[in-house]
Formats: sequence, C-alpha cells, structure tokens
Amino acid sequence: MSVEYQFGSRPAAASPVTLQPKCDREACWIESVEHGWLFLLPGSKGTGWLLSVGDSVESLLATSRLIKEQLSNVDPPRGIFPSHPRVSLPLSAPGWVACGTAAMGFDPLCGDGTGNAVREAILASAMIRAICTGGDPPSLIAYYQARLLAGFQKHIALCLDFYESGSAGPWWHRQLDDLKHGLEWCSEQLPVEAASRYRLNGFQLEPAELKLQLCRESHRTLQGCRCSSGLFLPHRKLLNVFREYPLTAVKLSIFARGIARAKGVAIS
Repeated sequence: MSVEYQFGSRPAAASPVTLQPKCDREACWIESVEHGWLFLLPGSKGTGWLLSVGDSVESLLATSRLIKEQLSNVDPPRGIFPSHPRVSLPLSAPGWVACGTAAMGFDPLCGDGTGNAVREAILASAMIRAICTGGDPPSLIAYYQARLLAGFQKHIALCLDFYESGSAGPWWHRQLDDLKHGLEWCSEQLPVEAASRYRLNGFQLEPAELKLQLCRESHRTLQGCRCSSGLFLPHRKLLNVFREYPLTAVKLSIFARGIARAKGVAIS
C-alpha cells in the first residue's frame, strides 16, 4: 500500500465566469494576491473559467486589482481540489504500478502536469514490457520510481521559482517553506544508482551497459573540451544530466559541444 506525501496546503477552485466586454479574449490572466493567486482563462461567447488557489474565490477577488476588473459575474465553484505537489510511495510493486494522478499531483501554476503524465505512461508501459520479456522486476521497479521522483523534484524546484516571485506575506512564506522541505525530501529519496540502470530507447527500456566506463568517458570528454578563451567548460551540470539521462559517449561528446555553442564559445 502506498503513502501519500504532501508538500503544501493549497486548495484550488474552478469557477465559471462571465467576462467584461473590455476583457481581452486572446489573453490569459494571472495575478498574485496576499493569500493566494488567480488564473483567468477566457473562453467563447464572453465566458471563461477562473482558477483560484489559496483562500476562497470571494476572498481572493476582494483584494484583486487586475482580474476582478475583467469579470462581470462569478458563479459558484464547480469543484475544489488540492493543488500542492504530492506523491505516493511506493510507486510500484510486483503486480501493480501507479501512474498519473494515482502517482503524483502537480501544482497547476507550472503547467507541466499533462506532459509528465504522458511521460509516466510511456515509462510505465516500457517497464511492464521489460518485465514481461524477462527483465529483473526489482531493478525495473526501482528505476521507474527513481525516474518519477526525479521529475517530481524538478516540478517542486519549478514551483519554488514561481512562488519566490509571487508575493510576500505569511501565506507565501508557508508555501515556500513547504516546497523547500519537498526538495530536501526528494534528495533523500532519490538513489542515483537506480536512475542509471536503464535507458529509454523509444518505447523500450534497455540496460545501461558500462555505466562506469561511460561516466569516465564523459569526464574525459569534458576535460578535453577547451574553450577558445583557454578555460575548461564546467562539467558538473553535464555530469548531472548524464546521471539522470544515460547517454552513449558519442552522444555525450555532441551534447558537450552543443552546450559550448549555446554559450557562444568554440571548443577543440
């Protein structure tokens, strides 16, 4: 049985709204207020949806300076749901696998929930296929959980960036504290070796062979990539990427040069 771990307390409500004639139907509106935030999504025929996170929609609109001016009417919420990051552990065991909302819940502010759900489905199906074709269930399950936890950790880091820029006050400080706790918790849960046992090739999971050799090769590749300024490219970030997404030595070399081009430097 799984246990759900939650990092925050942000109830969200979705309310049908009627827009003011002056409201720009081609724009989405987002506003932070003292005790939460509002997101307005215009629809057709002068209607739309208002997502309110934190306090009640009435309370948030009372302190709004932007979004309330776009509305002529707000209907009662059609649903209330948690919007803070949450994850269930374990995410898989012999005979079952958690995927989508059964595995994790994402903050809608970041807009990355759907993409992660698709990636989870691809990874889950690849894991099941690998087990059915003779793969080692414990190591495949550990890999699946490690990859999902890595994605969850990225989501929390993205949330942290948004909430740091949102506003000030006790409500926002509580959210930041919960998110920082979530980052620490993810770091404690993530086994680096489990995330590097396999690699996803299309829709197939394959064993990541010669991991240690490739790690050494990645280090040599970076040490051999000298900038035209005479400085070595920093290699910590690339090694972190390599740890999470196992690559071949050839791909890694190409990747290192891609980073150099992005930074506007030449490498030999």
